[in-house]
Amino acid sequence: MGCWNYRIFCDDVAMDALDELLNSRDYLKELEEYLNRVLTETEDMIPYDTCQYGLVAAALVDVIQNGVNWDLLTDVLMETDDVCSRMVEKMETLNAWFLCEKAIRVIEAVEGENSELREMWEENQDAYPRWRENLDVIRERIRNNHNLPDEVKTIYMEKKMRDEDFFRMTDMLDWDQEGNDDLVLEPLIAYLAKWPDEVITAFDDRMAKLLYDLDSRKRAKRIYGTDEHFSGDDFLYIRCVALVNGADFYEQVLNGERELSSHIEFEAILYVPAKAWARKYGKEPDAYPYVTDVSYETGSNRENWR
Repeated sequence: MGCWNYRIFCDDVAMDALDELLNSRDYLKELEEYLNRVLTETEDMIPYDTCQYGLVAAALVDVIQNGVNWDLLTDVLMETDDVCSRMVEKMETLNAWFLCEKAIRVIEAVEGENSELREMWEENQDAYPRWRENLDVIRERIRNNHNLPDEVKTIYMEKKMRDEDFFRMTDMLDWDQEGNDDLVLEPLIAYLAKWPDEVITAFDDRMAKLLYDLDSRKRAKRIYGTDEHFSGDDFLYIRCVALVNGADFYEQVLNGERELSSHIEFEAILYVPAKAWARKYGKEPDAYPYVTDVSYETGSNRENWR
């Protein structure tokens, strides 16, 4: 292979990818195309060239988000190359957080069993571990991106969303549009649609857990005056009100310090993750593929309904 070092740019095909990028008017669009070549590959093995283009893109996503680390890219001091240094300087003014998920997936795919590039590197027993280590460092730099908002960084670090981050997001709701739930929720949907799927599904999981914790026979009886002969859907939609009124309101409801009303519902919050996902991929919300860890349907919290 036309390669002289384990670092990302030390390869003839990788340099071809860089040359093409230098002539691009839209760096981010070009980077996404490089990443998509890997992620949409239909052959049994991801071709060598496709792997190299994908790794160049992933490395530059890291540059954009975290700043350049030449040791990960090349053994040649490319910062002395005026053209490349100008390209990197321009990239550092961009924001590629929406490509982070794809960049991580590309690195994992190139390191995987169906990668021609990995197979070729495995033949070099001395250099292969250093090649893998270099890719792993780039992947973790992207995963631990210090430019991410705290609520998003936590999702990548802890694999879940915290309550305070959930309510920080619901604070985005536009109550000047009260009376039109879609417009009230629009800022939140637009925000979630910009992030990788992990953020959307983490929001979905946390919403389900918060509703699950409010699901109880005692609370239903306080609202309806009975724990029988009421609509489970209505009780769910009433619980949703606690989600859209802020963390303090929710805590007061959870602790029994505030009662929910049988006359106020906010069902629309349930569909925010599906709508955000649909907007991101240009699909219908009904195609949303994720199922939450717990169910928010009435009666799901068996401990509270015994």
